[in-house]
Amino acid sequence: MFTIFVRMEEERLEIEIKSLDMRKATQNDYAAYHEIRKDVRAYLFPDDPPMDDATFETLIESRLEEGETISYIAIDKEHHENLVALARIYFLLEDSPSYEGNEHICRLSGPVVLPQYQRKGVAKKLLESIVKEALSRKMSVLVGSIFNEGGKEFLRKLGGKSALESREYRLELSDVDWSMVEEWQTDGKACSPDAEIKFTTQIPESILERYCEVYTEVLNQAPRDELEVGDTVLTADRWRDDHQRFNKQGIVHLTAYILESTGDISGLTDVYYVPSMVPLLSQALTGVQEEYRGYGRGKWLKAAMLLEIKNRFQDVETIVTDNATSNEPMLAINERLGFKLSKEITSFQVEIPKVKQYLEMS
Repeated sequence: MFTIFVRMEEERLEIEIKSLDMRKATQNDYAAYHEIRKDVRAYLFPDDPPMDDATFETLIESRLEEGETISYIAIDKEHHENLVALARIYFLLEDSPSYEGNEHICRLSGPVVLPQYQRKGVAKKLLESIVKEALSRKMSVLVGSIFNEGGKEFLRKLGGKSALESREYRLELSDVDWSMVEEWQTDGKACSPDAEIKFTTQIPESILERYCEVYTEVLNQAPRDELEVGDTVLTADRWRDDHQRFNKQGIVHLTAYILESTGDISGLTDVYYVPSMVPLLSQALTGVQEEYRGYGRGKWLKAAMLLEIKNRFQDVETIVTDNATSNEPMLAINERLGFKLSKEITSFQVEIPKVKQYLEMS
């Protein structure tokens, strides 16, 4: 932890940048982190409920299975030690199955500065800490997401580029044409009469290895456009570890997969039900193996999952998902179901030496 100084109008603003290695974080560290995390979320997404502390810590623990997470909190020492900004970085360890092709990537969340402290050099000081850490770890590229034009403007100053354009969509269940959804399910079954959709919160051990292979395959078939990152690999061990944690926190990870008559898994879709996030529910991956495409399996999966959500999660009102703008087939399915655009998302990448150069010159 170290202290820096910036100027705020006529007074000196003493800002302390506190870095937290999340693997070693204490209860007091997490208390401070959760305070600024919730303030940042309320600023960025004022209409959404905040994730509860225990669930958030569970997700951090999951990421620590394969990587390191370091958080940075900006503290205003002159004004009641207010927490004013937050950033977080993540990078993979060498023994991660996803390390190859991602060994140079430092994934950045933020910096997000609360409104009254913006344009006062706080973000710059956070980035200085991040760049120093990333370079010490031999990282060469920062990858992250931007939700507004101000972020894009800052990215251009850093010498970065917009590498992947995505959109977050939301579906209000009260607006769904359920007769159309039921028709999709009927048509899907008719087109693949020898296949069946299975729902589970616990993938059977007998197919878990194959499930993870298919999940990895369809996940990495999603468009990346100009985003220069490697594949993400899901292993059976990682799945087991994650679900032990999820079960303790009451997180429901519901999966629907298509089981072919051959015993193969041709496609899948999954959602996450987090009690503290209700009435929202997160739709994660939907994908079909290339050799099984063209027979309506994607629509079948989406329809079947929607009907299951309606019946299983009575308190869910809104489904949230995101897709690359270049993923036209999935966008077409979601738009027909009634998903509405919620926000634009830009995934960026920037070479860390360029960021360092900008910080030194500004």
